[in-house]
Amino acid sequence: VSDEQVDEVVTNLRKLQAKELVKTGLVEATDMVMIDMDMFLDNVPVEGGQAKNYRVYLSEDHYIPGFNRQLLGLKKDEEKKFSIDLPKTHYQKHLAGKKVDVSVKVRDVFERHLPELNDDFAKTLGHESVTKLRELLTANLGKEAGQKAEEQVEIAIFDTLLAQSTFADIPEVLIDAERKKMYYELTRDLERHGISIEQYLQDIKKKEEDLFNDFKAQAMRRAKAALISRQVAVEQNITVAEDEIDAEIKLMADIYKDNKDYLENLKKPEARDTIRNVLQNKKVVKWLKEKILQ
Repeated sequence: VSDEQVDEVVTNLRKLQAKELVKTGLVEATDMVMIDMDMFLDNVPVEGGQAKNYRVYLSEDHYIPGFNRQLLGLKKDEEKKFSIDLPKTHYQKHLAGKKVDVSVKVRDVFERHLPELNDDFAKTLGHESVTKLRELLTANLGKEAGQKAEEQVEIAIFDTLLAQSTFADIPEVLIDAERKKMYYELTRDLERHGISIEQYLQDIKKKEEDLFNDFKAQAMRRAKAALISRQVAVEQNITVAEDEIDAEIKLMADIYKDNKDYLENLKKPEARDTIRNVLQNKKVVKWLKEKILQ
């Protein structure tokens, strides 16, 4: 973990405590601008491209590259029209890579004042000094990097095993089960970002059945990986004891003790089966790593 990576996290923590004061001058690269915005594609309003009192932090990357720079030098009540290219990775697939026309009006300009980086700032985050804060951040970033590296290794292992394995016809019930898991995972991820699955489907101009069709190839891969994991478990006699499942359920119950629905679901037999499969898969991955990464 580099000092630059730690510096970036520290700066982001300071930004969370920034004070925003109204200014009358021109928009600068460290300001926050509140705008009204309208986007058009071929003179037709872009769905979801209209916003009132939309906040733009010029010192932070915008989801449309270059958007921030278009606001530099403007001032309160000033209007501007410009064209900009949406990234090819834009979440609305029908707009990805397209050039859109944008009209903005500046409602207010705010100067951002970040707290001074000293031990008092560190104490507001529960640490006795900036040194201790940086030590913790370094440890956390290192742990996160290690986890990502482990995930990449696991993906590489299963990609290799999939390429060197042969399969009979995969039952549709397994593929459908993986599709449902993927749909659930997507729904939960969207909810964490404040987006409903209905809004997402509307944005990408697709129906639920279209999404399930898009999942087929990845669901097939996941189903095959699950079969490989299960086969390794059988051949190597890798099992999960009942007390291991009980311990995992207790741990999850403690974590979600305030979520009544979650606690009720934990009591269902299928939840126990799912936990058994997850724990067994972890043991299989551990065994594969020990054999392969020698």
